[in-house]
Amino acid sequence: MIEHYLYSAEAATALLAPHRGTVDLPPPRPGVRPQEFSCPAEAAEWIIAERHLLPVLAEDVRHHPGSETLRRQLTSTLQRSLRPDAD
Repeated sequence: MIEHYLYSAEAATALLAPHRGTVDLPPPRPGVRPQEFSCPAEAAEWIIAERHLLPVLAEDVRHHPGSETLRRQLTSTLQRSLRPDAD
């Protein structure tokens, strides 16, 4: 579940704030199906709908295999996705 949100948040941020760059993520593991967005408005709706859950995932990620790397990736992605207009 954590990886789903990580890759989905990264996809949303890429549409909302392409000027901010991307987080270097390996390909999703088999079975991980990130949300797909057809436009920035759809990505923004997803971020707004999930904005309360995403920070909780950053705290819970420490129980995930490879947690330190995943935590850094998730934290970076969340900072960018929750504040896409920040420089």
